Amino acid sequence: MKHISSANNEHIRHLHRLLSQGKFRRQYAQTVLEGVHLLQVFLQSGGRPVGVYIPEAKMPSEEVRKLMAVVPEGKVFPFQTAY
Repeated sequence: MKHISSANNEHIRHLHRLLSQGKFRRQYAQTVLEGVHLLQVFLQSGGRPVGVYIPEAKMPSEEVRKLMAVVPEGKVFPFQTAY
């Protein structure tokens, strides 16, 4: 599991663009799902996430740990919330 510790990280920059620019979302055919429930529904419907970004402070949560058990390996990226 790769931890993200810089706001200049390519993943963080990509997420920021997805969140702020509709054109960018259409260009990459991606969107951002915020929250455990939306990710659960997405996974249950057969969706395959490009990446799952979780604040490091939420990682110890039982709900998050259970969810991470079903996310494909290499797709979870904990990050510091100082951005």
